[in-house]
Amino acid sequence: ICVSKCPEKFLTYMEIQFTYRRDRNYWAYYSQFCKSAILKPAKTLTQVLLDNDCPTAIFPSRPFLQRCFPDFSTQNGTLTVGNKTVFEDGSGRTRNAVELRAAANGVNRVLDARAIGIKVFEDYATTWYWILIGLTIAMLLSWLFVILLRFTAGFLFWVFTLGVIGIIAYGRYRLS
Repeated sequence: ICVSKCPEKFLTYMEIQFTYRRDRNYWAYYSQFCKSAILKPAKTLTQVLLDNDCPTAIFPSRPFLQRCFPDFSTQNGTLTVGNKTVFEDGSGRTRNAVELRAAANGVNRVLDARAIGIKVFEDYATTWYWILIGLTIAMLLSWLFVILLRFTAGFLFWVFTLGVIGIIAYGRYRLS
C-alpha cells in the first residue's frame, strides 16, 4: 500500500474495532493505511485479509526505498520496535521484537527478488527499440555473410583443400 508517511505506533485491526466505539480518532489514523476509503471498521478480520483492504497490524516504521520497514533499535542490548519490546498481534498473543524482525527479514528477501525482476522488466521496457535495432543489424550482417559465402564458397573450398594437401606434403617431406 502506498502511504504518505509510515506508521508511528502499534495498532491492530481488531484493536481498532474495539476502540472505535469509544474513540474514532484511532480509526482516522488507521484508515490512512487502507487501500479504499472505509468509513468504519465493520468488516471482520477474515474479510479484511481476503479483500486485502487494510493491514491486520501496523508497526512503528521508517521509510526506506519507498517502503515502510519496522523501526528496529537496540536499547540496553534489547531489540525494540518503536521503544517496545513486546506487542499484541491482534489475535490475543503477545509477540516480541525478535519475531517481528525474523518476519521482516523474510519479507526483505521476497521484496529483493521482486525488485530485481521489476528492474529487469523496466530495463526491457525502456530499451526495447535498441534491442530491435541490434537484432535487425545482426540479421542484416548474417544475411550479408550468407550471400558472401555463396560467392566465395568455391574459392574457400580450393584454398582449404590445397592447404591440407600442402600440410600433408610438408609433413611427409620433413619425416623423410
